[in-house]
Amino acid sequence: MKKNRLFQFNAWQFAGLICLFSFLFPPAAGGDPSEAGANPPPNPELLKNIYPGDETLKYNIYWLGIKVGTMVMRIEQPKACPDRIAITVDVRSANIFIILHPVKDHFKTIVSGAWRLPIRYLFCQDEGSRKNRKLTLYDQKNLNVTYIKNDKKPVTYKIKGPVHNEYSSFLITRALPLEKGKDATISVFADKKTHEIQITTQEKKLLSTIFGKVPVIRVKPMLTFKGLYNKKGKPSIWFTDDEFRVPVKVKAKITIGSLTAELVEYSRNETYTEHPGSTCTDEELPQPCL
Repeated sequence: MKKNRLFQFNAWQFAGLICLFSFLFPPAAGGDPSEAGANPPPNPELLKNIYPGDETLKYNIYWLGIKVGTMVMRIEQPKACPDRIAITVDVRSANIFIILHPVKDHFKTIVSGAWRLPIRYLFCQDEGSRKNRKLTLYDQKNLNVTYIKNDKKPVTYKIKGPVHNEYSSFLITRALPLEKGKDATISVFADKKTHEIQITTQEKKLLSTIFGKVPVIRVKPMLTFKGLYNKKGKPSIWFTDDEFRVPVKVKAKITIGSLTAELVEYSRNETYTEHPGSTCTDEELPQPCL
């Protein structure tokens, strides 16, 4: 089997697993539902629990029962830019896969506004000999997305409405109604265009987690783009069936077998405070690749 197939896992799946929902901070008051980038729009009350200002989720990633990597997602309110929220994700290979397929990827998305839409997204790719810096800028007001890879010339794409990226969409899913029989959609910009991702709510059940045996909701997003880890399909995401909807497990089929991300550590500190604005510039966040 080719080693690169082991990690052909879409960012949604990684992210979702990731902590899918470590993403918790209270949203700014107000906000036009038509500008949420989701239909139906997120529940304002749930959204308040999705961005607490300081949350960390750590996942172990398994393939055929073997631990192949770890993923840590952090949601925090930068002191330099208190009107924004940073979603940071670090993915690392583990055990023998450190040699077979070394991965030290770093992702940082900056979101702002009532609906937590992305304004900047940095991907620092470090996978053995493959090293890249990819920066995406979102002008949600003028409906432009600009992509810059390493030192190449920027490429700008027009969009028809507000969009999420793979990580902000993953987080905003937690605040959707999630009712069985009532699908939702999220507008996601990936692979040079906007995709309307259908979110289907499945069954509710009890699941053994780090919180004990708790009620969970299974959700299946229908991915129509390859994303960062070259994977289309229908991953399954399990959220706690409460006001926080913590993503405790993510599973997705790959070429051989499936990848499963399980939440193994979780911390949350509700320190978020609303700010009408800040003096920081877009260039200050996120920091360049190290």
